[in-house]
Amino acid sequence: MKRFFCSLAVIILLGAGVAAADYLSRAEIEFRTAENKYEMGKFSEAIYYFNRLLPLTDDQNKIDSAHVRMADCLFIMGQKELAIRLYKLVFMDKRYSMIKTIAFWKWRTTYQLNYWGVGEDAKIPNKLYNRHRERLHNCLRRYSKHHPLSISPLSQMKFLRELPNLSYDEKKGPSVLAEFRSLYPEFRARVKKRAEN
Repeated sequence: MKRFFCSLAVIILLGAGVAAADYLSRAEIEFRTAENKYEMGKFSEAIYYFNRLLPLTDDQNKIDSAHVRMADCLFIMGQKELAIRLYKLVFMDKRYSMIKTIAFWKWRTTYQLNYWGVGEDAKIPNKLYNRHRERLHNCLRRYSKHHPLSISPLSQMKFLRELPNLSYDEKKGPSVLAEFRSLYPEFRARVKKRAEN
């Protein structure tokens, strides 16, 4: 009888392990499918698959990555205000992920373009951007103190410290445009494709 219950317990544990493996692989499949849709320029389908991924995983990196990619899709599709809110949602969340700094950078760039513009007389609210940058930096520092062997928060903090304020140069123009070009190469490709048609 004792042997039977031990065998039953082993079978249940093995079954639970297989179920957990299926759970993770399904999340990974959804993520890869969504990424493929994004790369193919099928942005509304990518949003659908990223949304399907969210309840399947508790990995904060995947969740934040999905939110940033959905915001990218929304921005490219012209829903800029919603995209800006989604970027901010990611970097303001107190749970750690490696995606926070890229979300902040994209938020700052799109916020400047959408609300303040790029002209010579456009206001650049660097105080606002630096307040958010400092808040994110402090969040990363707290995480780093609790996880001293983790290198990622240290590199993210370094990136935030070295990220220059937005500016306007007489010769080069607004720095936000250079940041936009480096952050959104797929947007440029889509605009170029429209111009060719």
